Amino acid sequence: MKRTTYKKFEKAQSVLTNSQYVQAKDEFLSKFALCEIACKSVIEYYKKAQDESMDIKDIKLDMRSIPAAFAKFHYDIDKHILTDIFGASRIRKKKSAKKLRDGIVHALSEEDILEVIDRRTFLYSVMDSFLNIIKEVQKQDTQIQEKVDAERELTPV
Repeated sequence: MKRTTYKKFEKAQSVLTNSQYVQAKDEFLSKFALCEIACKSVIEYYKKAQDESMDIKDIKLDMRSIPAAFAKFHYDIDKHILTDIFGASRIRKKKSAKKLRDGIVHALSEEDILEVIDRRTFLYSVMDSFLNIIKEVQKQDTQIQEKVDAERELTPV
């Protein structure tokens, strides 16, 4: 047990001494964190709408509720984008961003960091698409609200 624990410790320590790994890990985790924050916020409101209020820290990223939550609030996000980010695939070279995050955060998995490096273009494009949809929907909602406010100002009371 002690030998295995020490080997895991040594392997994690070696990952942290590789500057390319550290940079890839930090960039990926930062981008994923933005996706996770947005997703959990939508799920939080979805649960409230279903009278299942829960604290945001207790929300699990689960593909059984994620697509329904985004659909309810009129986010037009293809399910494959949500699956590529938040899905449960653990197949090497096809892992979801969430599963790669799990391996990196919980085990400093060198294999997962290498997969992030190898699939960087794809993973970042999917996460960027997701984040751009979040931004675009907010921009559209703001424009609609500004129009409503302007019409109210013009309408005599």
